[in-house]
Amino acid sequence: MDETKKVALILAGGSGTRFWPLSKPSFPKQYLRLFGKRSLIQHTWDRLTTLCKPKDIFVCSGRSQARHLKSQIPRAKTIFEPSACNTGPAVLLSMLEILSKGYPPSTVVGVFPADHYIVNTPGFTQILNRAFAVAKSTQGLVTLGIVPLSPQTGYGYIEAGAAHDSGARKVAQFVEKPEREKAEAFLKKGGFFWNSGIFVWQLGAILEAYRILAPNEFEAFSQARTPRAIVKAYQTLSPLPVDKMILEKASNVFVVPAEMGWSDVGSWSSLQELKTLDENLNCLEAESTAVVESEGCYLHAPGKTVSLIGLKNVVVVAEGDSLLVCAKASDQWVGKAALALKSQKGEQRDLLKRNRKR
Repeated sequence: MDETKKVALILAGGSGTRFWPLSKPSFPKQYLRLFGKRSLIQHTWDRLTTLCKPKDIFVCSGRSQARHLKSQIPRAKTIFEPSACNTGPAVLLSMLEILSKGYPPSTVVGVFPADHYIVNTPGFTQILNRAFAVAKSTQGLVTLGIVPLSPQTGYGYIEAGAAHDSGARKVAQFVEKPEREKAEAFLKKGGFFWNSGIFVWQLGAILEAYRILAPNEFEAFSQARTPRAIVKAYQTLSPLPVDKMILEKASNVFVVPAEMGWSDVGSWSSLQELKTLDENLNCLEAESTAVVESEGCYLHAPGKTVSLIGLKNVVVVAEGDSLLVCAKASDQWVGKAALALKSQKGEQRDLLKRNRKR
């Protein structure tokens, strides 16, 4: 395996809505310091330096994040998308860019979301080295399947099929986020894994998959030789995740089971599950607090004095002049609320402009 070049790609897109008001479109979740002094993307970078040399780690992002990337990951090699268009186009753009840098088609590339949390870094390194070896030996497309701990409905699932000589298992099917009853059936049956969004493949193998399975996208990018042409090509692309654009259609997809303390940190309630809690299952991040008859609450209000009285399973987040209060069971709606507030501010700006012109 040492003879094969290894590259890592960090996907750092994101709209910055699920962790409003802490995150914003110009400062999404991956730049937040939710665990200690390092941000999520910095933790991701740190983990990947155990797999690859820093000079072989790329970050795909939007130009609106360039300042934050330079500040937090100054050594990163950046690939900028002209617009947000999901992971299918982002991965294709990045693979072609890596190829153009002189990396041979035999290069094994790992693709990683920027904003995931992993407790066991040594376990992560061991599992990824195994996935790199599988990608090399099979010339297939490899995904990491997280061994499920509970019947989660917020994750997509991967059903594993027959065992392969490489030690991995062929993927039987990808399953959309299921209802609770179906998720429980998956765990009871066994052989189902959470879809981590972490992929490994040879550079030539994934580009060939795009050529066959996403010919329109492949052709559009292959003919785009200038930044202006890439912008034009992006306007014609299907905004699909790489799972749907490629992996669900491919026949040479393998899953490597993974246990490494993984979370996609997809909501305020999932963040609370990773925090240290008090005897009433509260997580309190504030200058000072008075908590009366309250349990299961997440409070984030640094520098502020806050009292929680008679609350159960509530999220309270104060940031600047913005305040979020919601039931934990409803925190999946935070993104929609953030977008609604953004729309309102846009309408207010338009109204002010019209009034000035009168």
